[in-house]
Amino acid sequence: YGNLMFSRQAMPMTVLGFSFRGENFDFESIVGFLSPVKEELDQMEIEPQYFTDQQRYISAHSLSFTPLQGLSFSLREAVIYGGPGRRFEPAYSVPLLWYHGYQLNSGIDDNTLVSLGFDYRHAGKFWACGELLVDDFQIEKKSRGDYEPDQIGYLVGAEAYDIGLAGSRISLEFARINNWTYNQARPHNRYINRNYPIGFPDGPDNDIVNWEYSWWVSAALRISYFGSIQRSGEGLIDADWSAPW
Repeated sequence: YGNLMFSRQAMPMTVLGFSFRGENFDFESIVGFLSPVKEELDQMEIEPQYFTDQQRYISAHSLSFTPLQGLSFSLREAVIYGGPGRRFEPAYSVPLLWYHGYQLNSGIDDNTLVSLGFDYRHAGKFWACGELLVDDFQIEKKSRGDYEPDQIGYLVGAEAYDIGLAGSRISLEFARINNWTYNQARPHNRYINRNYPIGFPDGPDNDIVNWEYSWWVSAALRISYFGSIQRSGEGLIDADWSAPW
């Protein structure tokens, strides 16, 4: 159903990138443009109201490693940045650069996310996958800001094939996204494009269980049943940042 870093339901974006495939690993890197944020300018009683576009950019890279046949791990990182007067950052186009480290060294409050995933397939009979996304994780407790809640999400799923009936499939998936994940105090750093989430399609403050059973009765006929239970809180991906949380 979902993917925590880049979902299939995300709105289109313009990117330039490359990929490299080795014997046991794959590497991909992209840089691109997101929809700008319009900031209203205070013109007092002057009409009409004036707006200024704040340009927004995205960079991302992914390394996948396959130690055994059917088993792979992936490490991904993305950064969103922009805002008033900000232009394309050449450093974020360096494929092997650690974005979060650069952001800490530069002292600029960009929005970085990292995820770790796995994928396991066995003999065409079983498939399991999972992903852990970290937007922000508090380690120290030295300042008031260190008590900000952890902004993480995780997803696990599995499928089994030909159980009981040839051509059948059983699927089960669970995903949870903590509140404030993907969000940020600066609107131009939020993990959205054209007002839609780039990552998990339902946004933060959600957990959801999906299941499906399907059976190919013949090459031309399939019977399936899909169900879902979802709990949603009050948090939104574009909610105004507030504290205390």
